[in-house]
Amino acid sequence: MCIRCWFALSLVFVLSAPLPGALPTPEDVEYLSLTAAVQQALQNNPVLAAAEARHQAAHSRVREVQSNRLPQINAAAGVTRYEKPNMILPIHQVGVFPPLDDQIYHSSIEARLPLYSGGRIGAAVAAEKATAAELDAYLQAERTQLIEQIGLIYVQAAELRDRQLLLDGAMSVLEQRRREMGILQSEGRLSEADLALVHAAIAEQRADSLQAAAAIGQVRARLAYFLGSDHAVAPLIEDSLHVPPVETLLPADSAGAVQDGASVKQAQARLDRTLAGRALANRSFLPELGAFAAYQYRSGDDRWDPQGEWAIGVNLNIPLFTGGKRLAARQAAQSEADGAQQTLLAMRRLQDTEMHLALQQMRDSHAVQLILGRAVESVKQVVQAQVHLYREGRLPLSELLQQEAELLELELRHRVQVYNEIRAWMRYRALSGRLDETSLQVVMRYPLSDR
Repeated sequence: MCIRCWFALSLVFVLSAPLPGALPTPEDVEYLSLTAAVQQALQNNPVLAAAEARHQAAHSRVREVQSNRLPQINAAAGVTRYEKPNMILPIHQVGVFPPLDDQIYHSSIEARLPLYSGGRIGAAVAAEKATAAELDAYLQAERTQLIEQIGLIYVQAAELRDRQLLLDGAMSVLEQRRREMGILQSEGRLSEADLALVHAAIAEQRADSLQAAAAIGQVRARLAYFLGSDHAVAPLIEDSLHVPPVETLLPADSAGAVQDGASVKQAQARLDRTLAGRALANRSFLPELGAFAAYQYRSGDDRWDPQGEWAIGVNLNIPLFTGGKRLAARQAAQSEADGAQQTLLAMRRLQDTEMHLALQQMRDSHAVQLILGRAVESVKQVVQAQVHLYREGRLPLSELLQQEAELLELELRHRVQVYNEIRAWMRYRALSGRLDETSLQVVMRYPLSDR
């Protein structure tokens, strides 16, 4: 097969391939706005539901430990058969020995009240409250992370949409140029080399469009996962995205009061829990004092003649020697508290560093996109002038195509910086614990052209 025939067959195959934008959309794809997607994710996401369950369990354990301060009332009943009849049944009346029963029925009701626990109950309650606060912070972190992931998906969808629009515009220009060149070739005024350059550029644009279409499919799959949905879900992008000015990101920053994020709150709650555990270990050396009252019934098996009696008393428990168990527990609790303190310091430094980097990325991306925006406008003017020169036969086609490719690359780079600024804004809000479904609407409110 000659080279010309092979080129013609390849050209027919490339040009006959359907554009990604022309692919049929499945009927079962559901398009959701950002607000609807966030609400559905908060309701149906299994990871968030698991965190909510652990959060509720922790608060239930707090009430469980607090109940140790109240009287404990128990009832019991049973039957006991002895090896030797009636050796331990008490004598209820002086001079009267009860029947020699080998099987005794007994029942009782008992109330116990802690009088002094050495602070054990209070320390245990404080530890459980700190655990609940830690899980509160964990739930907040999962919620914020979920909202951030949904927002990033919509930002990526908008970025892919803009990229596809730019590629479609470049493709339209190339298709128009190919038709014009086909006319010139039929008149013998154009070489096959120039036509081959246009065909190669069209094929490259189609390849980029196919990659964008594949990325859109991945975005839909990730969105369905975070929403807990079994069917295909697609982001509904209605407007262009908008980034608020950096100066209005967090007004409290100017006063030096930066709100703690979820990671810092978790570390603080973990420190509180270890401090309560240390207090509990220190109180294990103290005595415990409690009171009890009981009423008991007992009867033999030959006749039903239950005998009942009251019993009241006080229990004093003094720990004397446990083989160093309490001392080792106190040392372990102290070490855990020291480690939690260092973790809190590390989390604060990490949050400050990441917030500083996010803020710097916002400023850098904004500055770069302004420069690239001016460069795009300049190159557009150059391309318009070169189009006139080409049509007048004063400029080679290769130079025009190269300049148009540079213009497309500049436009894509400009849009990348726009969306990098949005991602940095979301990261900053998430780190400070201020990213929610309401704040996400800020970036969807105004088109970028209005800034």
